[in-house]
Amino acid sequence: MSLRSWFKVYALSDFQDMINAMDGHVDMNHQAEMEAGKVLDVLKFYGASVSPVFNDPITKHLISHRWRWYSWASKVREDDLKWWSRDFVRAYKAQAAGAMVECSSARLP
Repeated sequence: MSLRSWFKVYALSDFQDMINAMDGHVDMNHQAEMEAGKVLDVLKFYGASVSPVFNDPITKHLISHRWRWYSWASKVREDDLKWWSRDFVRAYKAQAAGAMVECSSARLP
């Protein structure tokens, strides 16, 4: 792959993502992955000993209802975190899609 084609594929796509983020348009997949990273950062830094506070309402809901923090954080193994992250992203996107459907259907007469 030539440098020019590499730049077109990778650098410009990253640049477009930055522009979209500055405009407030964040891809739901990227948002879900960022939130999963935040949960994993809290887990690695504090473990199960602290009750985390997340600003994102979907993350807050998932950690308090689907994965109860104390039981999940105390039992999850390092090997399972990769799979948990994938499950979290999937659940986050489904929860976000459900919230969007609820908001749009509430406006219907």
